[in-house]
Amino acid sequence: MTDITEIIGIVVKILAVIVSAILIPYIKSKLGEAKLTNISKWLEFAVNAAEEADRKGLIDKAAKYNYAVALLNKNGITFDAETTQALIDSTCYELFNQFKADSVK
Repeated sequence: MTDITEIIGIVVKILAVIVSAILIPYIKSKLGEAKLTNISKWLEFAVNAAEEADRKGLIDKAAKYNYAVALLNKNGITFDAETTQALIDSTCYELFNQFKADSVK
């Protein structure tokens, strides 16, 4: 039986590549650089806030995504559900794997 965490890891990596290669440039062309930078900062804030709320026991692991989406929506950042999911997944991947390449060396 295949370990499901490997499959999930591969799916997240594929989504991150798709978001980086296709979705981000598309959004950038529609919104402009300044708005994209603002959205990126709010995405990082929402992901980090959800992680911290989970660590503090304020929310459970299953509620982290909804917590991040609520923070984004509260600050006027709204996309369709699939785009929001992809942006949050990509941000999580980038934030939590940014130091892996350095630690492998």
